[in-house]
Amino acid sequence: MWSKPTAKFALLALVIQISIVVCQAQAPLKLQKPGIKQTEQDKQRAEEVKTAFTGAFDDYMKYGFPGDEVRPLSKTARNTRNGCYFGRRSRSLFVMNLQGVSIFETTIRYIAGILSAYELSGATNAPLLDQARKLGDKLLVCWQDDQQNLPFPFLDFTTNKPVVRDYISAASAGSLVMEFDRLSFHTRQPKYLQYATKAAQTVIKTTSALPGLPGLVFGVKNQTILNDLATWGSGTDSYLEYLLKYGMLIGNSDPSYYATWKQAVQSSIKKLIQVSPVRNLTYLGDFSASRNVIDLEFSHLACYASGNWILGGK
Repeated sequence: MWSKPTAKFALLALVIQISIVVCQAQAPLKLQKPGIKQTEQDKQRAEEVKTAFTGAFDDYMKYGFPGDEVRPLSKTARNTRNGCYFGRRSRSLFVMNLQGVSIFETTIRYIAGILSAYELSGATNAPLLDQARKLGDKLLVCWQDDQQNLPFPFLDFTTNKPVVRDYISAASAGSLVMEFDRLSFHTRQPKYLQYATKAAQTVIKTTSALPGLPGLVFGVKNQTILNDLATWGSGTDSYLEYLLKYGMLIGNSDPSYYATWKQAVQSSIKKLIQVSPVRNLTYLGDFSASRNVIDLEFSHLACYASGNWILGGK
């Protein structure tokens, strides 16, 4: 039998709290020599560079993510650098102090980890639940008002305001329900699940070329598909994974999650399954209805699909 790990989990909560405080207090990244003064013209030029960058980056997220390039006429993605564009350009986000806190990453890693520790403690370690609640309250600002169904994908922890960019991936919007469900359950505050459910159901109810496979990127405000790539890989992966797992968590009390997952599997069997000509290996390709093209590639982020299908077939 394990001994009661209250002290260990209290230490974990303290470490997480300290990390959050440090992140909040951290000054913007400085690269220039200290003491250099910016003239008003320098500041104006810097803002113009940031404006040009964010405009181009927004277009990339709408039309090119997760590829390397955007074809300007067809507004489609192309890989010429083995998919490393986003990794390289993330440096620019930090240099320009444009990075924000991801609602998706914070939910599936921090809130999930803290709530898991809380449940493993026998749901008795109040400081852990309090930390999860504080994080949940922070993340709710990604919805600017009650009428907004999809959240903005990033927020500023210092100002407690969302980073207003009008796009969000299916994974970011549809992978909040499990953690927010447990947060609402343990805190007895339904608001977390209500917001997460709005986002997930918006993705679920979107009409797409392949039933169950919603497309990669959505407009936050108009809730339309901006990138129609149907994939089990990056940008959609966690959404498809959570459709099944959340349906199981709630005992299929809302059948839309499992039903949509089944549609996704059936559409994939009909359209996405490919067999490699060299070693006769079965894999799932990606499909774009707007281009009417199946991309014959299978990323490491889609490797969960086989286990996911087995789990759903039990």
